Amino acid sequence: MADRVDGIIDHYKHLAIDDLEDAERASLPAKDPALFPSALGEDEESTDQGPVALSLDDLIEHMEDSAGDALAKTDLNDIDTVISSTSEAPPAEDFAQDQQPDDRRENNLDPEARPEQEDGDLQEGNAEELFAAAAPNPSPQEPTDPPAQTPGLPAGNADELFTGPNAVSVPPHKRRRRKGPSGESATKIRSRQETTPLSPSAKYNIFAEQADLDALLLNMNIDLPAQDKVQLGHLRKQKLESGSVAALQSNEEAQGKYLLIPRFTRFIYEGTVYNCTVKNLARTFISVFADIKELMQYKSHAFLNGEMPEMGWGIVPIEPPPATLDKSYMEQTQYLRLIATTVGVPSHMVRRRTLVEAIYDIIVGQLALDTPPQSKTLDWTATGPSKTDFICVGLSEQGLRLRHLNRTQRNQALGLCPNW
Repeated sequence: MADRVDGIIDHYKHLAIDDLEDAERASLPAKDPALFPSALGEDEESTDQGPVALSLDDLIEHMEDSAGDALAKTDLNDIDTVISSTSEAPPAEDFAQDQQPDDRRENNLDPEARPEQEDGDLQEGNAEELFAAAAPNPSPQEPTDPPAQTPGLPAGNADELFTGPNAVSVPPHKRRRRKGPSGESATKIRSRQETTPLSPSAKYNIFAEQADLDALLLNMNIDLPAQDKVQLGHLRKQKLESGSVAALQSNEEAQGKYLLIPRFTRFIYEGTVYNCTVKNLARTFISVFADIKELMQYKSHAFLNGEMPEMGWGIVPIEPPPATLDKSYMEQTQYLRLIATTVGVPSHMVRRRTLVEAIYDIIVGQLALDTPPQSKTLDWTATGPSKTDFICVGLSEQGLRLRHLNRTQRNQALGLCPNW
């Protein structure tokens, strides 16, 4: 704006003064004091500055700029104001416009200077370019991984697609030889070899005696419901095929040391069905107990009427293993975990017997088996009158004996008979 004002002044000053210097001063009209009563003084009448200033003002007032617009008369104070305002920093938009590169300035031309292009008039294939332009560019600070290169794959053989740099390719004819005579794959042959049972010579007979259900019921003078007999027949087969039996049969030390005893939750005595609880066993087979008073001290506890054996077949040793003798209750529990880990069976498959299971097994051994269990030692059961005391059971010359001991107690005759 300041440059524009200075240019206008210089232009018209040149026209007003230079032309007047060349013209004859005599041809100029005389000053009329009546026209300028206040503008001319006595000193001004002898000079020519008055007419020059008048001509300059008149020219500036009536002349037009190059664009054809009339120039308004500008006072000197207005010019100072314009110059001071233009000395300030230009607007950010004008500065950014000046700093744009040449190619961007061309894009900011007036609509008349741009080539005409209608909206939506996209040439074929430009859509992909639009999406490519909209994709984010990677940051210069972030490293850009080179594109992965896929090596050429051999054609014609699908098996070779899975061979890595360290893999060894097996010819097709050798792979076919790995199949068995019946067409089984190598995987099936491998699984069949892993699950192949041991040869009969590698098995050991772990049972000193296996109870027969019919003979047992006859010797004990009791009976079972028909459905319970059928169920026990199926459970016996499952028990002999279980993993615990297979693990014991592979151990030479277990040979001839276990009894197979059927267990049931109810029995029929003199036409009445009774639950197989400690209380009902004591009433029915009271002759087996050495002193019934040893049992009466627990009459207020729930396990006398609440505990019942688990339906099935139990595998128990005739006597506790020597490793469990003279051990505390907690040390015996650790032994159970050790043998479960050593044999490779779940921990719940090797556990302590409850009081009703221990009493029932001794009654069965005394009445129906040739080898009565726990005739030399005591078995520490999982049942007790408190959290620190547990009941131990054994068979003496007088009969079945039982008492509770603190879990920290130790004795050479006190052991644990694991139930498999």
